[in-house]
Parts: sequence; C-alpha cells; structure tokens
Amino acid sequence: MLGRTYRARAGCPNSDIPVSVEISSQGARHAGPFFLRADRMGPFWVDRDGSAVEQDFSHGLEAGPEGTRKLAVVTCGGELQFEDGVGNYAGDPRSLFVEIGDCLLDSVAGMDLHLSGKRAIVAGGSKGIGLAIARGLAAEGVDVAILARTESTVLDVARDLTSEFGVRAIGIATDTRDDDAVQRSVRRVVEEFGGVDILVNSAATPFSAGRSFDLEATSDDVVRGEIDVKVLGYLRTARAVAPYLIDQGWGRIINISGLGARQATSIAHTIRNVSVSALTKNLADELGPKGINVTVVHPGVTRTERLTARIARESEDSGRPPAQVEEGIATNSIHRIIDAEEVADVVTFLASPRSIAITGDAVAVGGGVPGPVYY
Repeated sequence: MLGRTYRARAGCPNSDIPVSVEISSQGARHAGPFFLRADRMGPFWVDRDGSAVEQDFSHGLEAGPEGTRKLAVVTCGGELQFEDGVGNYAGDPRSLFVEIGDCLLDSVAGMDLHLSGKRAIVAGGSKGIGLAIARGLAAEGVDVAILARTESTVLDVARDLTSEFGVRAIGIATDTRDDDAVQRSVRRVVEEFGGVDILVNSAATPFSAGRSFDLEATSDDVVRGEIDVKVLGYLRTARAVAPYLIDQGWGRIINISGLGARQATSIAHTIRNVSVSALTKNLADELGPKGINVTVVHPGVTRTERLTARIARESEDSGRPPAQVEEGIATNSIHRIIDAEEVADVVTFLASPRSIAITGDAVAVGGGVPGPVYY
C-alpha cells in the first residue's frame, strides 16, 4: 500500500487548536502536542526508516530535515493528505494518532461530545462537585449558568468560567427551596442565552454538616430539610426547565444523588438519595418520548474542598500523614479517592447527545463498592 495517497476532509478553525500527535514505529513513540493555525498549516516529517522527527505544524515548512520524507500535509480549508499509506480521519483534529509500518497509516479523531454551543444550568454549581461539573461543561464549549445561594460566589465563578474557557457564563443567586426564585432564575437564563439545553441538579446541604444519624435524632425537621433542598429542589428546577426542553425536542437532566441511596447509613441520608433516584426514573419515563434523557449520578467519597479540609484536620489531630488518612477513607474497589473532576467527566458525557442510550438509570461514580452485585 506504500505510495498511495489518502485524502479526508478536515475542519479548519479560525484560531489555534491543540493537536496531540502520537507516532509509533517498531515500538518507538513520539508525542505532541503541536498547534495548527488557520493561516499556517504545514507538513509532518518522518525519517526514511519510519521513525518520528519532531516537527511543529505551525512552521509551515516546505522542506523537511535532511534524510526525512513527508508523511502528511494539513491544508487550511479542507484536506488532510497522507503521502504514504491509507487511513481514515474525520472531524475536529483534537487528537491525531498515526501508526507507521510497512503497509498501514491510520489517523483517528478523538470523540466529539457535540456539546459546543449548548446551554446549561448547574444548580449548586458554585463549589464542590457542582463547580467541577460547571467547569467540565465549559471546557466543552457549553455556556453555563451557575445557580447557588451566595451572589458574590456565583458571580465570581461565572467570571472565572468566561475568562478561562471563553464561554458565556452567568451567576444567579438562587435558593432552590423557593419555587418563585427558581422560576425567575430559569427565565433569566433563557432570556440571556436564548434557551436552555441541559440541567444539572447538584444543590444540596452537605449531609455531614451537624447531622446525627440515629433514630432519636432524626426529627421531622431534619428529614423535611433534606427533602426540601435535594428532592423538592430538584423537582422545582426540572419543572421550570422542562417546558423549554420539550418545546425544542431535546434536552438532558442529570441529578446528582449519592451512594447513600444504596446503603443504610442513616435515615435522612438514605431517604433523600433514594427519593432523587425515584424522581429521576419518573421524569425519564415521562420526558423520554419528548427527546429528553434524565439520569441520576451517585458519587461516593469525593475529593472536594470539604474533603481536603477534613483530611488536613484529621492529619493534624491524629499526627498521621495525609496519605495515611486518605487510605483509611478510600474503602472503594480501586482504593483511591475519586476527584470531583472525575465525577464531572461522567456528567459531561451524560449531558451530551452521545448519551442517548442512557436514561432513567443510575450511574455510580464512587470507584466501585466492594462486595454487592448491582444489576
């Protein structure tokens, strides 16, 4: 197959795109990233024996280093041309993998979640898992509205998202216990963004904050408070957003619950998380025919600002190093604390069109629970 030329369409953006280039030949590897510019696309070179030669695409060189041959040329406006071998390539060149051998050259584009330009509301997005989710969505080009109770915090988060990711971001002080406030906030998002596509419910009171676990301490007010924020709060936001999703025939709702739904750790903790799962399934069955997927995500022990502070306190109080404290906390299958960003990775996928096959179901993101079989 040597000597054949393969052409594939390739997009040409108006700004720099980071491109990770990995070349393997007889076990040797060379990796980028390189950068493509819309006005300067150049060739990538390899030694005549097939090994990689470092080359920045942006230089636009017409002649390679001595003793090399041209492997591929990227041209603005349209084509990725392979000088040798055959391959396939499509879409945004975020990652380019090339294998050099006697007869095969292959290029594969990374998965595009098709999220760029979507509009999301993240309730409880000012810190912890919610903030990580907001950042994960913004990194994919999603415009994000942050709903949380403290105005200064949501404004700061929105400003940071716009500065770092270049998306539209707004912060709206909202208490999800107040239905009128929720309705007003959603209307404002729709007015400013022109619509809404994604709702992530992550607003909740951290359960460990002053809560007692036993029956005697579980008053009506304790349970009622948990339900009002994490169950009715999720219902209020879904009720406010759903009409817009139904009108456009597409949407995603992701409810953040917790592995407490699967463990009898305390009455209030279990009730609120199981209730979120029940809410999710009911919404999924009703809204599914209208193009809206609804899922529930169960984090376990997750590294957030609160957990980091807890580990530091326990380390200081016990005299044990932080790593040893973490070992005692990480009782999941992988024996490692899951980072908030790793939860956000899963939620970002569920928010995308590629998650069409998943709705009404729970996705556990706690690093595995040893023992029980969930089916």
